[in-house]
Amino acid sequence: MMQAPAASGTLATAFVQHRDALLAFALVLVRSRDIAEEVLAETSMSVVEADARGTLPEDTGAWLRALVRHRAADHFRRRARQASLAERFERDADIAEAAFAETWVDAEAAAVRARHLAACLEQLAPRARQIVDERYRNGRSIDEVARAVGWRPNPVKVALARARRALAECVRRRMEAG
Repeated sequence: MMQAPAASGTLATAFVQHRDALLAFALVLVRSRDIAEEVLAETSMSVVEADARGTLPEDTGAWLRALVRHRAADHFRRRARQASLAERFERDADIAEAAFAETWVDAEAAAVRARHLAACLEQLAPRARQIVDERYRNGRSIDEVARAVGWRPNPVKVALARARRALAECVRRRMEAG
C-alpha cells in the first residue's frame, strides 16, 4: 500500500515513486495498456498542477488513486460522447442523404424547367405579372406589393396563389410536351 511521501517530498515525487502501481491500477480500470498510459499522462499533469498549488493530501496514495480513477472516468466520458456524436452524425447523415435523394434535381432538368417558367411568365396577365415580379424578382413583402399595386394585402395573396398555380400548370404542361 502506498504511503504518503516524507514531509520534504512532493506529490510529483510520490507519483514517480508509485508510477508502476498507478499504471497497474489504471490498467485494471481501462483494460488497455495504451489507454492506461494516456490516463497516467493526464494524471501526471494534474499532479504537477496540484503540486504547484501546494496541495498536501492526508493520504497521498489514496489521493493519487482517486486522481487516476477520475482521469479514467474522464476517458470513458469522452469516448461515450464521441460515440454519441458519431451515432448522431451517422443518423443525421442518413436523414440528410435521404432528403437530398428525394429532392435532388438534375441540373439539366432544372435549366429546362427554368426556360419553361420564363416562357410561362410571359403568358401571365399584365397585373399578375407585375405582382409576381414585385414579390419574387424585387423581393418585396406582401404589404409592399399591395402598396405598389394599390390593393390590400389579402387580394395580393390570392392573386399570387392563383399566379403560382397557373405557372405550375403551365410549366407541367410544357415539361410533358417536351
